Amino acid sequence: MTALYRSAIILMALFVMRTSVGATEQPILRLGVIDESFYEVVGNVVAQTLERQGYKVNMSRGSHTDIYGAIGRGDIDLCVAFWLPDGHATQWNVLGKKVAEVMTLYEGAHFFWAVPSYVPASEVSTIFDLRKPTVAARMDHTIRGLAPDAAITFQSIAAIDKYQLREAGYRAVPSSFPVWTSSLQNAVAARRWVVVPTWTPNWLVREYGLRPIADPQNLLGGINRVVLAAHSPPGTAVLKEADLAAIRSLKISLDDVIDMDVAVNKNGLSPEDAARSWLETHGAN
Repeated sequence: MTALYRSAIILMALFVMRTSVGATEQPILRLGVIDESFYEVVGNVVAQTLERQGYKVNMSRGSHTDIYGAIGRGDIDLCVAFWLPDGHATQWNVLGKKVAEVMTLYEGAHFFWAVPSYVPASEVSTIFDLRKPTVAARMDHTIRGLAPDAAITFQSIAAIDKYQLREAGYRAVPSSFPVWTSSLQNAVAARRWVVVPTWTPNWLVREYGLRPIADPQNLLGGINRVVLAAHSPPGTAVLKEADLAAIRSLKISLDDVIDMDVAVNKNGLSPEDAARSWLETHGAN
C-alpha cells in the first residue's frame, strides 16, 4: 500500500465515533491533549469546532507519555499534538502505523536555548559561547528542562555533552513546569545570567523577551509543523467530509497560539475561553 493510498484511507476514516445505541445519538470523539497551556488552547479550538459540527468531545489531558501512549493504544481517537518532522520524531517513529496525520494545525514551532535580553549578544550568541571563561564565570550552571519525557529535556541533556559544557561546570536537569517558570522569573527579576531551554509558542518567551542563541550542531531540531493525529487504523465509522473540512478550514498562526497562551497565563482566561474567543474572531461559522 503506497503512502498516498494509505493517507487517502486515513483521511476518509480518521475519527472513531462511538455511540452506545441508535444512530440518532450524538457521535462521541475522544480527544487527548498534552497538559501544557499552549497545547490546551489549540486542543480546545479543535474540540469546539467539532462540537459545532454536532459531536460530543470527551477531552483528556496528560503528559507527553500519557497522551502518546493513549493514541497508540487507541484509548483516544485524536491527539493534540505531535511536532514533526523533528520535535517528536522519536515518539512518532515508535508508534509507527498506530498513528496517522489528520492535518497541520499550525507551523513554526521549535525548540531552542535562550538567554534574557540583558545578556549581551556580543558575549553569548551561540551555545558554544557558554564555554567562554568570561561567560561561564557569570552564567548559572544549572540548565533547567521540564519533565524527563519532554523533548526539550532530553535534547538539552544531550547538548551538554555534545557542546562539551560539562567541562565548564554546566548540567541539565529535569524539573516541572512551575519550577521552570519560577526559576526563570526569579533569574530575570535579579538580572542573573541564565540559559533557558524553551520553545515557541510559549508566552514567557514574549513576556520576558528571551533571545534565542544559535545551535550550530542542530541538536534541538529545526522548525516543526504541529500535527493533529489520529489513532490508526481508524474505527469503522467515518467523519463526514463537511466536518473534516471544518477542521481543515482553521487557519491558526504561531502568533495566534502565543496570543491565546498569553490570555491564559497572563490574563487569567481558561483554555476553553481563550479558544472560544479566538473562534469568535477567526473560526468558521
